[in-house]
Amino acid sequence: MPERDHTAVVYALDDNYAMQAGVSLVSLFENNRNLCFYVFLLSDHLSDINRSRLKDTVEGYGNTIEFIEVYDIEKRAGVRLSLNNWGKMAYCRLFLPELVPEWVDKLIYIDADTLVLGSISHLAEILDSEGFSSYYAAGCRDSSSMYKKLHGFRKSETYYNSGVLLINLKLWRLNGIQSAFIREIRRRNGRSIDPDQSYINCLMINKIMMLPAKYNVMSLYYLDHDDYLRISDYSENEAYSEEELAEAVAAPVIVHFAGDRRYRPWYAGCRHCQNETWLEYLRKTEWKGFIPEEKAPEEELSLAKKCKKAVVRRVVRYRFLASCYVRYRYGFKAVLYRRGWSYGS
Repeated sequence: MPERDHTAVVYALDDNYAMQAGVSLVSLFENNRNLCFYVFLLSDHLSDINRSRLKDTVEGYGNTIEFIEVYDIEKRAGVRLSLNNWGKMAYCRLFLPELVPEWVDKLIYIDADTLVLGSISHLAEILDSEGFSSYYAAGCRDSSSMYKKLHGFRKSETYYNSGVLLINLKLWRLNGIQSAFIREIRRRNGRSIDPDQSYINCLMINKIMMLPAKYNVMSLYYLDHDDYLRISDYSENEAYSEEELAEAVAAPVIVHFAGDRRYRPWYAGCRHCQNETWLEYLRKTEWKGFIPEEKAPEEELSLAKKCKKAVVRRVVRYRFLASCYVRYRYGFKAVLYRRGWSYGS
């Protein structure tokens, strides 16, 4: 347990995202010198050189780091996990109550593919607030409505992106939320529509506090608002307002390079408007010699795939058809625990 008042921050990564985590951490420290951080790095067989570089990065700014190697996510889950092109580390968020020490009762989770460009003091204040004590987490709306529709959420309900989360571990432990996650993982036979995010939203529905969009500014937010609504398939009253998104893009606190690989700065030819900013922070890290060389694929879909995608977008607008599609495509029935869950049972 740290002697000073630290803000607990968690990253989960493997060697494929060590550099990105290093860039994110440097941006966090550079723009939050008034805060002391205790950084937990959940990792899977992280190489010695990346471990050393990340340790030097954190301690070089006077902060504390603790590595937690996680080799056995599937053993903890009790079933083989279907990853759908995601890494196993994505599931670590579901096991935080037992992965991080007991003295940590609240924390900030940040994805490695982020830049922290502003102060997160307000997030730290929310963690300590009385109002947050009855919520399991706090986060931002997901930038697309697809997963919301696939899970059968109502228009009035919010589906959250898990890339940046404030987590009330005290309440998770008190109500046995991890056991509930495990039961749901096993009910689905290890399958998920969008790994951990699916479980967090379905089991914590109506128990997540909404944060302003500036704390998780995703790639789609940089579009013209009408184009954003069309591509995200959100209705006007489901999404962040045009004013909220304009403010988030103009003064982002956390930029999240989620989605299309063409908008990720570690690939050559990146189209994201924060590409140069990411490269500036890269040059302040232990990976400063890295030069993006591999050009991200255009990811153009064939006509058949485009037609299939268009059909799915139409189908998921109807709750019954969306449920049928999920059972056919993923092999389980999506369940939303709106009336609560007997977590401890």
